Amino acid sequence: MKRILLFTIAFFLLGTARSQCPAAEILEWEYVNDTTYSLTFDSEVSGTYNLQMSQPEWLGGVIVPNGEVTEGVNTIELAFSSELTIGEPWAGFDMSEPHYLMCNLRVFCDENPNAESVYFYISNASLIQNQNLSCQSGVFPFNENGYSSNQDTIIPINVLAGEEEIDEISVTLDIASSLFSNENDVFQIKLYHPSGISVILDTLDTSYNKSVIYTDNGTQTDIDGSEFSGILIPDESLSTLAGLSPAGNWEIIFTSIANEWFIDYPEVLGVCLNINTNDCSSSFSGTVFYDLNQNNSIDEIEPRPSFPIILKNESEEFFGGISGGFWNCPEPGEVTLELLNAPNYYESSVVTFAIEEGDHLNGVLLPLTASELLSDVAVDLISLQPNRPGFEANYLAQISNVGTICEDDISVEITF
Repeated sequence: MKRILLFTIAFFLLGTARSQCPAAEILEWEYVNDTTYSLTFDSEVSGTYNLQMSQPEWLGGVIVPNGEVTEGVNTIELAFSSELTIGEPWAGFDMSEPHYLMCNLRVFCDENPNAESVYFYISNASLIQNQNLSCQSGVFPFNENGYSSNQDTIIPINVLAGEEEIDEISVTLDIASSLFSNENDVFQIKLYHPSGISVILDTLDTSYNKSVIYTDNGTQTDIDGSEFSGILIPDESLSTLAGLSPAGNWEIIFTSIANEWFIDYPEVLGVCLNINTNDCSSSFSGTVFYDLNQNNSIDEIEPRPSFPIILKNESEEFFGGISGGFWNCPEPGEVTLELLNAPNYYESSVVTFAIEEGDHLNGVLLPLTASELLSDVAVDLISLQPNRPGFEANYLAQISNVGTICEDDISVEITF
């Protein structure tokens, strides 16, 4: 009786799998602006699509656009409010900040309740998705639960046989923080050649999202929670692999080195292994800052705006970090930069410079100057306890300068 029951269950599951509507093929997606993505996919059938999207660091907070599709290539527009507030985990999530969104697309056909899923992710700041970044051996391991577990994360990359030996090599990673990750969740990232030779790429905490390129030609040794992306010099030189054959099964392994009883592993969304190919032949990095004394240089006391949105060559938008830093991978030639989200009473000048093939330019400055001299402050009254009529309560008065003249002698009188 037990054997018959198991056989019946197996047969039912097999029959269900075979009756599923086929999965669509993702062709491309595009970040249009702060509130809009476009998605293009190829469907074998006509029917209704269902697209589930969520932040990697949350288990819930799923939004589900849906609509009709036809057999063949379909392009749909995904429009959101600038601040998503669907479900508790989405509250306060600002779409203008660098982010990853994990997606599950299904196409239902002939009123069939079963459809195969295709998993992918979209981002407004991924280096792997940068239009000027070459991705030779791309691996997108994201699945239903992300590429995350409670043990060492191993990502396999198969490189086919070729005649060339390794001359130069780089690795690009899109990494999303997990739900309970913090600065104590420290991991070592190693790249393993098919021969077993390993190179330590980085030792880092995973309490924030990041998109990084590891190359011996990197421009910095580390990024922190204030920045999202960068070109990093690995902890050990990748030149160790020079002269070896690239063919075979490579691995990238995340190993926990934290002394914590509970470790929350990151979710690795995308991996790119480039061999004898420039990942980013040219780059520039810099800072947006308030040029209070208008001397075109950053002084220690001059603040930086969070998450600047920068327009490059009047056609491409990209993001900076929480402390005003930015990085980009451009085509060689003349580059113009302009800040799009300058705050009230400030304006940004257009900065122009030239960059050649192989240049990695640091220290580009994008100053914000006052468009008028104005004294203005904002006062926010914040309740520290639930408001209950007839009961005493404590409040916090928060005073902020929002004008262009710094006011440091302010008194506030509150009358009830």
